[in-house]
Amino acid sequence: ASLSFARSSGRRRTIIRSLSDTYHSLSHPDDWPLRAELASELLALSELEDNIRDRFQALHLLFSTQVQFADPLLRTTFLRQQAVVARLRHPFMRGMVGYQQACLAHLDGRLEVCERINDAILEGSLVARSRALATWMIPTFNIRVAQGREFELAAQTDALIDEQVELPGWRTLAAWIAARRGDLDRVVAEADYLENGRRLPSDMFWSGAAMLLGRAVARLDDPARHDAL
Repeated sequence: ASLSFARSSGRRRTIIRSLSDTYHSLSHPDDWPLRAELASELLALSELEDNIRDRFQALHLLFSTQVQFADPLLRTTFLRQQAVVARLRHPFMRGMVGYQQACLAHLDGRLEVCERINDAILEGSLVARSRALATWMIPTFNIRVAQGREFELAAQTDALIDEQVELPGWRTLAAWIAARRGDLDRVVAEADYLENGRRLPSDMFWSGAAMLLGRAVARLDDPARHDAL
């Protein structure tokens, strides 16, 4: 509704702000095609406005949709974004670009490079340490999964579950670690707590959390639970 109202205003700045807000609310995989469409529209409007900050945001959002759809042009988008942030000299934006650089390194199988970038972002983060650690945890967990070393993060995962009760997605990491360890009772406990995924919020982490929980539950000899997921 807000986006329709913004469009009716005919004002680019109003539409750009509304597109940014609407984009972030579209996190479920069913919404991904619309996210990609809105990201492209946002970039086009930022070019018309010739606003470098809007251009950066649009390129950042576009990159994320290109990852989701395996668009080979994502590297071009990254290079454009890198050039923009060099002009802006904004530390937070440099961190945002760093996460995408780490993403590309992971896709290329350069896991050590990915980890170095992720650790450097953590050390240079300007946000609260607890928030920075939570942000660091997600790509680090993905690296450890690729390395077969996710067990190393078991204690940190349990700590995040205790510290950030309002974010049930951490329990899907615990479920996957438990499944890999053969601790099927823990898998059942986490799946029950999450009501087989129904308690997972529809946020930007939904797809990854649902995948981890699904892969963990797949280790159980429980067809009814498989169907529930």
